[in-house]
Amino acid sequence: MMIYREDNLIGYDDTHTEQFFSGSDHIREYENNLKKQPNDWIYKKKKFSYKRNAHGHRTPKDVKDLRKDFFLFTGCSHTEGIGIAHDETYAHIVSDSFNIDYYNIALGGTGADVMYHNLVHWFKNNYPKPKLVFLQWPDPTRYSCIDDTNNRIIDAIYKNNKFKSVTAYGMWNFNDEQIDEILNHGDSITSPAPDYFKVARREIKALLNKYNVNFLEYFMYGQSPGPFGWPKTRLASVNLDIRHDVRTVTMIDKGRDFLHAGPKTNEIFAHRLIAKIKKIGW
Repeated sequence: MMIYREDNLIGYDDTHTEQFFSGSDHIREYENNLKKQPNDWIYKKKKFSYKRNAHGHRTPKDVKDLRKDFFLFTGCSHTEGIGIAHDETYAHIVSDSFNIDYYNIALGGTGADVMYHNLVHWFKNNYPKPKLVFLQWPDPTRYSCIDDTNNRIIDAIYKNNKFKSVTAYGMWNFNDEQIDEILNHGDSITSPAPDYFKVARREIKALLNKYNVNFLEYFMYGQSPGPFGWPKTRLASVNLDIRHDVRTVTMIDKGRDFLHAGPKTNEIFAHRLIAKIKKIGW
């Protein structure tokens, strides 16, 4: 579960704590895999945990401790690094290669609406301006809702001052009748998911342009096809400012949860981003 902080940033409800499992990286599945996987499975011996800062974000530093120059990463679980250690995430590898601080504001299971909300309040709070923002676009059908008022589906962005807890939803969470309602009469429940995504994406880019912040945008998908039939082998495509310079990375290993990309894939993807950053300059 995620909550709103005093500065209105959304983050996990646990702060300055150490958890050994999170999200799809669940202890029950891990214990099952210990029995099923071969003896050389890396996670039979390798341990890691999830540590979150004062805002409930899985990132090395609090906002106040960032050096003047830093990168800001946002997205969903692929960027948060579910299933792998924090120093194996592409966010860490990219930043370390430039010897620069980074802040990872990505939250597993969330969509472009939460990305937009947190970026708005990052600048509204006059937090330090990043040298470069990395936008990893989540599943387009995903959006987050308040879930503590008789299960009503309410847009978290516009109701943030009245409620505390935020839950991530996707269209597959609803039955057929509800899906039809969303698609045919979106305003009665929420905006139709694809349009919702397009609006949030457009607003994010407008916000970054307003504050004159350079950004890289890209998608990262797992191997399982999503609702739009994503190719099974594609992990990520990288686009800069909508130019048609696309690069593809195949998932060659998986994290401890067998759902997200593993350390080797994150490393490959990180080096693709590093090459892109050097090419465009920052």
